[in-house]
Amino acid sequence: MITRITKFQLQDAHRSDFSEFMKQFRDELISVDGCQHFDVLQDKTDDLSFQMYMIWDEDEKLEDFRVSDLNKLLTDKIELFSGDNPTSWTVETVFDPEELINQKSLFD
Repeated sequence: MITRITKFQLQDAHRSDFSEFMKQFRDELISVDGCQHFDVLQDKTDDLSFQMYMIWDEDEKLEDFRVSDLNKLLTDKIELFSGDNPTSWTVETVFDPEELINQKSLFD
């Protein structure tokens, strides 16, 4: 699985616009082929700092999304709401959760 993390700082004036947009966007993104999970995380100490967390089946599905009109809309809106370019990382799952469940503890 591939995880895409995007971090950005929201401008206070766009707080309600951001919230409304993300409610609509989430439903559309979850329906995209290959998207397994989408979440928006808010920093506990800075309520204007956010991260988007997306999990994709494979690189190709993420790349299809990255060149889509839906991603262009998302990028444009995030830049508008934050006044800056977001920072993004693409990472890969190292440990399979199913394998970890069946693994014997090192402390037994």
